[in-house]
Order: sequence, then C-alpha cells, then structure tokens
Amino acid sequence: MSSHHNLTTVDALQCALNVAKVVYIQARFGTSERWIRITKKEAQILVSNLEREATPKEAEMYSNVFGTLNGTLLYMG
Repeated sequence: MSSHHNLTTVDALQCALNVAKVVYIQARFGTSERWIRITKKEAQILVSNLEREATPKEAEMYSNVFGTLNGTLLYMG
C-alpha cells in the first residue's frame, strides 16, 4: 500500500521530488490536458523557477496543490 500526499508548499514539492523515482507533469495543449513523464532533472528546473513562498494558485494550479506524491510517483500539476 503506498501513501498519497498532496503537496501544498514549494518545500513539500522539493522534498517529494527528492523521494520520487518517476515524475509526471500535467501539460496543457490548448483545451486538452495530458500527463507526460519527465526526468527528475527537468522537474528540478521547473521547481527551481518557483519562489519558496509561492502558492499553487499563483503558479496557476487551481486545485490548490502543486502535485501529489503517491509512493515514489510524483504527479506535478
């Protein structure tokens, strides 16, 4: 059974990225959204562009989370 954690802070997102073995982002193409696998290095670049105090809403993530860690799978978006 894997644990499921919603990530509401940039610090929590960074910690989750350190634990994750696989990272997916939810990319938007027009009106379509799709989960795409990216490397941890690419995910780190995305996270490094966020201010430490940033909120999910400020990052245009209107579900009020930066992502979800499910075991070692990180879903960003």
